Amino acid sequence: MGGIPKELANATGLKHVMFCANSLDGTIPTELGSLDALLELEICSNTISGTIPTELGFLMSALKINFGNNMLNGTIPSEMGSMFSLESISIENNQINGRLPTEFGNLLFLESLAIGNNFLTGPIPTHLGRLQALLNIDLGFNTFNGTLPTEFGLLASIINVTLNENKIEGNISGVLGNLPLLEILDLSHNAFTGPIPTRLAQLQALKYIDLGFNSLNGSLPTELGLLANVTNLMLDGNEIGGSIPSELGNLILLEILNLADNQISGNIPAQLGNLNMLQSLNLTNNALTGIVPWSIILLDSLTYLGLDMNGVIIPTFAPTSSIEPSQNPTSAPTSSIKPTQNPTSAPSI
Repeated sequence: MGGIPKELANATGLKHVMFCANSLDGTIPTELGSLDALLELEICSNTISGTIPTELGFLMSALKINFGNNMLNGTIPSEMGSMFSLESISIENNQINGRLPTEFGNLLFLESLAIGNNFLTGPIPTHLGRLQALLNIDLGFNTFNGTLPTEFGLLASIINVTLNENKIEGNISGVLGNLPLLEILDLSHNAFTGPIPTRLAQLQALKYIDLGFNSLNGSLPTELGLLANVTNLMLDGNEIGGSIPSELGNLILLEILNLADNQISGNIPAQLGNLNMLQSLNLTNNALTGIVPWSIILLDSLTYLGLDMNGVIIPTFAPTSSIEPSQNPTSAPTSSIKPTQNPTSAPSI
């Protein structure tokens, strides 16, 4: 218990301040801005309140700032954009408001920017496209608006882009296809419109993609079948039409496929039965018809098959050979099979 003593600033040779998870309260002393040798300032997971001192902008040698999981409020001081050596900023899970300073575009050594779960607003600064060293950006659970900056296509080193639970609108820019190392793309729960860009198929490192709960339309690009390393593909809660491409059966590492709450029609392709690692297939609330292929029903890995609110039927007898019944099967309508659990996965950073 207790606060961070301002007398700490008298230890002028101090390089590492690691005070996480110590039940500290009070505020961040402005005097810490005089610690010229400081490399790391970590006070995460306490109950620190008040604002982030502008004086921290004097910490020109600092490499890491971690204020996550506190009760900080006010705005992010633009002076932090003068901390030119910074490699990591974590201010997630606080009560910060206002805009993300454009001066953050000056932090050319920054590798991780995690400021999710605050009350930040306004457009995402285009200047972030200058951060060529950036590996991780998490701006989720804020109220950012405007469009996705095309400058994001310049982030050649980026691995994780998490922008979920904001108010970002417009089309999903095809320039995201320029990010060869991208593994996690989460744009869910925004206001994106238009079709899914076919250029996303160029993201051969992509493992996790969540575009759910937007207003995306058009059909599912067949090119999605080229995402050889994807394990989670979530496109639920949109206005996507057309049919399910058989090419999705090429995604042999896929564990979760969620296409629920769209306008997808036609038959369910039997090629989905090639997905031997598939655990959850959610096709609920579409306009699908026809017989559900046995190749899907018999997947050993499958623990959840959601087919509610469609027009599909499932044969009531098991096939006697590898050839699926095609003529007059005895069948009955169904809503879901194996509804034991609906696994979800969160991106790991």
